[in-house]
Amino acid sequence: LNSSFLGNHPAALVYLKAAAEKGLGIAQYNLSLKYLAPEPSQNEKGFTEKQKQAHAKWVCQAAVSGIAAAQFGCARTYRQGFGRKKDLIQAYFWNHMAKENKTRQVIGDFSLKEDVSKFQFLIEKEMHPEQITAAKKLINGRK
Repeated sequence: LNSSFLGNHPAALVYLKAAAEKGLGIAQYNLSLKYLAPEPSQNEKGFTEKQKQAHAKWVCQAAVSGIAAAQFGCARTYRQGFGRKKDLIQAYFWNHMAKENKTRQVIGDFSLKEDVSKFQFLIEKEMHPEQITAAKKLINGRK
């Protein structure tokens, strides 16, 4: 992991991981972002499979905690098959959850509402009607 993400405080990563493992959503989300920080030795080919899997794991655990940006990030991992098997039903579900949370949370300096709406359109374009039906059943079962 690239310690520049946490400054020159290697212990900070230890505490962040410990908090994430205890279920603190914001720590899980920040740890997921840590796995997307480039390594000094990383080349243009992108992330290692281990980095992708770790990111997907932590961003989706944070999504369960109700963090809208994490829910959107989890949807992206499922749509792209980034660190996990591609699953458009899960992508649709998590994007919907982010859409529901967008009005309750301010995320950084980007418009999550706009991103989520555009992403929903992209997911739906890839889905068969029966997949959309299954995703909506999953959403309705969550309420």
